[in-house]
Amino acid sequence: MARPDDMRRLTEHLLEAYNRRAEDVANIRADTAGMLSDCDKARQEMAAEQRERFAEQREHLAEERAKLTADTAAMLTDLGKAHQEMAAEQREHLADYRARLTADTAAMVTDFAAILSELHTQTMETMAAWQEMSAEMQRRRAKVVAPPPPPPKVRVKPPPPPPPPVEVIPDDLTVIKGIGARMEARLNRGGIFTYAQLAQATVEEIREILGPAARLAKVEGWIEQAKELAK
Repeated sequence: MARPDDMRRLTEHLLEAYNRRAEDVANIRADTAGMLSDCDKARQEMAAEQRERFAEQREHLAEERAKLTADTAAMLTDLGKAHQEMAAEQREHLADYRARLTADTAAMVTDFAAILSELHTQTMETMAAWQEMSAEMQRRRAKVVAPPPPPPKVRVKPPPPPPPPVEVIPDDLTVIKGIGARMEARLNRGGIFTYAQLAQATVEEIREILGPAARLAKVEGWIEQAKELAK
């Protein structure tokens, strides 16, 4: 049977163990509470830091957005100005090209008109030569078929001596519109060498000199041009 001293010591030992456990539990609770408090404090500090960072990020994003908006507006303005300058340059280029095209077309029309005039003149000279040759052939056939009788012998006084020849410097009659090289040769054969001689001649005289080719010639216009050139 246990003795009272042993029971007392056992009881004290149990009480001491209980107190130590209670103290340990209290220390664990205190440590846990402190740890929880530190965690909550750290969480709050972290949350505050995150909110501050988010605020800075929002401010930075707002600045970037404003800058991007301004850059976009400036780029659109520059693009509009560049488009207007390009359009103005294109209009100027088209106007220059149109002016050159108009000038080239006018020159081409002028050259074509000159070619047509030359072709008309050559055609007139060819037709006149053909008519002259046809008339000559008809005269030759008429001489072969029925030669004219010889003229009667008539005693005629000899003509007076011709006046001394006057030196004439010929003019370029082809300058006159409608007169080509062949027409000039016919006029020379008829005694027309200068603008003054052509201006003083009558329409009938010129037509008589030209013969069949006179039908295609604008003799009145030749005389008017010769009068202007002879001044």
